[in-house]
Amino acid sequence: MGDTQVILSKARLRRVELVAIVLVITLSISSASILVILSRLNAGSASLWRLLLSTLILFALDHKGLRELTGKTMLLTVVAGVALGLHFTLWMESLILIPVFESTLLVDTYPLLLTLYEKTFLKARVRPKEILGLSVASLLLYIFLGGVKQGFIIGHVYALTSSFFMSVYFFLGRLLRHNFNLPTRTYVIPTYATATITSLIYCLFNSSIEIPATPSSLFFVILLAIVPMIGGHTMMN
Repeated sequence: MGDTQVILSKARLRRVELVAIVLVITLSISSASILVILSRLNAGSASLWRLLLSTLILFALDHKGLRELTGKTMLLTVVAGVALGLHFTLWMESLILIPVFESTLLVDTYPLLLTLYEKTFLKARVRPKEILGLSVASLLLYIFLGGVKQGFIIGHVYALTSSFFMSVYFFLGRLLRHNFNLPTRTYVIPTYATATITSLIYCLFNSSIEIPATPSSLFFVILLAIVPMIGGHTMMN
């Protein structure tokens, strides 16, 4: 009886830990759009500095796991990094063109695509409650888009395209961690580094590299790297 109680207590504690982790991730990622606006940088630059700083921080904390990468896993992390870099730059472009809540709603449609990928490529079982949740989300999105008075503009296209790249990034991350047993720390550092290079190329192509020149801008860029990037994306991975 005593052993059973200990097991149940540990299970409850684990549930509490998971709820706390999900809460931290949700709050961290939710802060990103506001911090991008407050940084007062253009989209490509906000993406570049966010990714660069988070890569340097994580590399300084733990880079020994990079030895575990093979040619195949490195290739997949590079593809994931390109997808992540494009996700950030396009999403941040949309934040400048359309209201934050519209952009955030559209970019968060990526679970629909993720479910399709997992069902098609990983033969994953889709549970009834997942189908119900995605169906309700799709219906509400359709109702919302029907109420956007200014119509479907380029900002919405950026947000939806960003959602696609987000789904690719998360799918490859799952593939690398579960199919290749790659630790999260080993996955995120080269992925974030590749995303940084992708954002840099985007900035150079648009001739739009901005440096956080004021204390306020630098403060919010650092927060972008620490809160939504490390506290959000990295913990989610």
